[in-house]
Amino acid sequence: MKRVSRLLPALLMAAMPGTEGFAQSPDKISYDATPGKELQLGIFATVAEPCQGAPIPQLRIAKAPVGGKLIIRVLAVPIPQTDQVCAGKRIPAQVVFYQSDTGFSGSDSVVLDVGVKGQPIRTQEISITVGK
Repeated sequence: MKRVSRLLPALLMAAMPGTEGFAQSPDKISYDATPGKELQLGIFATVAEPCQGAPIPQLRIAKAPVGGKLIIRVLAVPIPQTDQVCAGKRIPAQVVFYQSDTGFSGSDSVVLDVGVKGQPIRTQEISITVGK
C-alpha cells in the first residue's frame, strides 16, 4: 500500500468555527480574544492515504505568549468538508488554545514551529488582541 502524508494545518485552521484567520496568510494569523476564555488558535494534523491519521506533527513554541498561556491537547478532529477525498473522517491532531492571564488586556503573540519528519519546518506567527 502506497503511503502519502500531507500536512493540513492551514486547511484545518480555516475550518475552525469563528476564525478570523480564514482570509489571512496561513503563516500569519490574527485573532480577537475574550479575557480569561480559551481561544482555539490552530489544529495541526497529518493525513495519510487512505484518509487515516499519520504521526501527529511536532510543535515547538518558538515564542511563548507574555499575557497568557498556551494549552495543547491531542484530540480526534474531523477533516474539513472542503477536502474532496477525506471529508468528515476523524484523525488525531494537536489542538492549540490560548487563554489570557487574569486581568490582562492588550496585544499578545505566539510563534509556533510545526514539523513532520522529512518535511520542512513551518513557522506560524499568531497575533492575539485581548479585549476588556
